[in-house]
Amino acid sequence: MTVRPFPYGFIYSSSENVSPAIAKLGWKQIETPSEGRLWVSPDQPVYSYSSTSYTAIWIGYAKFLSSEETAREDVAQRSVTILENDGWKAFHEAMDLVVGRFVAFIWENGKLRVYHDPVAMRPVYFNLNDGLVASHAPLIRELREVSGKDIKPLIKLGQHKLWDETEDPDVRALPVNFYLDVSQDTIRRFYPHSPINPESLTNAERVAKATQLARQSMDFWSSLSLPLHCALTGGLDTRMNAAAALGSGLDINYVTYGSLGDITESDTGSGRSYKVDFHVTRKISKALNLKHTLLPVQDTPKYKLSEDDRKTLERNTFGSHAIQFQGLYENAIGAHPGVYFVGTAFEGMRDYFVSSRRPLSTLDEFKATISAVGGFKKDIRESELTDDVATELWNRYEMQSAVDNDYPIANLIFTEVRAGRFQNEAINCQATAFLPVNPLAVRRLFEHGQAFSYTQRKNGDFLHSFIEAIFPAISAFGINEKPKHTPMASTPKEIAIKEARINGSEPAITSSPQNRNDRIMLDSNLLASGSSKFFEKRFSLPTGALDISLVNNYFLGRPARNISLFVSVNQVEVASTPIGLRRSPYHFHIEGLKEGDTVQAGIRTNSDLGPAWISYTTVDLIKWAEFPDSSSSKLAVGSTIEMNEVPN
Repeated sequence: MTVRPFPYGFIYSSSENVSPAIAKLGWKQIETPSEGRLWVSPDQPVYSYSSTSYTAIWIGYAKFLSSEETAREDVAQRSVTILENDGWKAFHEAMDLVVGRFVAFIWENGKLRVYHDPVAMRPVYFNLNDGLVASHAPLIRELREVSGKDIKPLIKLGQHKLWDETEDPDVRALPVNFYLDVSQDTIRRFYPHSPINPESLTNAERVAKATQLARQSMDFWSSLSLPLHCALTGGLDTRMNAAAALGSGLDINYVTYGSLGDITESDTGSGRSYKVDFHVTRKISKALNLKHTLLPVQDTPKYKLSEDDRKTLERNTFGSHAIQFQGLYENAIGAHPGVYFVGTAFEGMRDYFVSSRRPLSTLDEFKATISAVGGFKKDIRESELTDDVATELWNRYEMQSAVDNDYPIANLIFTEVRAGRFQNEAINCQATAFLPVNPLAVRRLFEHGQAFSYTQRKNGDFLHSFIEAIFPAISAFGINEKPKHTPMASTPKEIAIKEARINGSEPAITSSPQNRNDRIMLDSNLLASGSSKFFEKRFSLPTGALDISLVNNYFLGRPARNISLFVSVNQVEVASTPIGLRRSPYHFHIEGLKEGDTVQAGIRTNSDLGPAWISYTTVDLIKWAEFPDSSSSKLAVGSTIEMNEVPN
């Protein structure tokens, strides 16, 4: 067995008291440019480079994917070059194109910052009051105990850790997208820092750029003198890595942890999922002639850990995720060092914790996601997630940067809190014989997926398109018993969501930012007579016509005249129909439009309503299509009635 204390570890300390304890680990001390000392375990590379103003020490595997020219510089030298020439802003932008599993210590004139990889596959923990930064939270706890510090009881948080929380009240974690400012004893957000959704790229171009990055990344991983393994399941996330490896021609071993036996109707939950994993991956490996290792859950009792190994794993982490199957893994794929591709964080491109049933404002989306991942619905927290608590968390972790840069809030939280904390801490429990990495964890690659529309993200369109583009053969296999993927239709991104709230005699029109631009629903503050919510877009052609299709599924079999769908042009209503008549789409055709005409289509209250009506006011935008030809030079509209000319 290779179970050992604190694998792939490091310690930075400004305290002399812990030196004897660190010496027992037998780690190498690395020279630093100022106060504080750094030790690194021998199972990982170290890169160091200095200039007159900067020193960079990178621990682990990493590469800038920006160009072939940078390949001649190691990551430490490259980072110092960027900082010397262009400063911190340019360095943060360059980090968008870094792949790896690393921690980077960077000094500027003696002041230290600490960074790590884009999904925190290399965890970083710290207690700067005691001058400690380290790879494992229990290691800091041990060092504090050795130096005579007061050791508080652990807090049972499990998977419900917020950004910098840990089970140890005296140890904090460095979240994804933040760096540790050692001199100021704080974490600072540096990403997202620029809009991810420039209109210059089509979705196909985004997929093409993502596959290019993936191939560059695979070239880097294959250049290492280490065996490569890739997790393979029946699901979508591991299929991303497998497709990238196959499409790049890597000689790699695919590994499936699952269950033997036929799939039956009585199989449910993880039991069924494990069987599906074996069933699907066997088909894939046979069809594609892959090296494939099956790890049956039934065999875990044959490879139980010794009591000493169990204690060592428990020493490495506050969890125990690896204890049940660590022996099975090491017996099957070997006890020698190797790289193991995992699919953590890819769910962070699918708005995972946000329901598609109701469009949410930015704050409501934040609350829905953080409530789920932070345990506010599971009695982990002492309080409910009130608006005040949500606002305090929003401000503390600088979530406005997501809004400012078009980054989907739910996905940012998933990457930073769920994937960057719970998932990776669970995966890193296994970091003994092999080193878990996400080989596609490149911020720029993730940005290409985030730039798809909400419905396309929920549908996994980017992930499926990436797989089909980089290795089409593997895209033919179903995902978790589902047939081949069908992409969603896309609505124009230029469409705005607005609301008109009655304020005196005139409605006050304001923007209504939300997480999707193809569905609207009246909010509780829009139930007064005359209030509305609508899609809005300026007509972009010199002259022409417009087709709009809306769906409202409320069906009475008769008109509900207190709520109506409407279409207006330049603030003048040109069509209106009550809801309740049908579940099928409502079609509106408008002719005689000119460039710059403002078209609005949405839902409006015609009388004061109670909150029970909210659930009936959902409107989906099915079509918004402009045409250059129009049979009428005058404004005219038709829907379920004949065409009527609209007076000017």
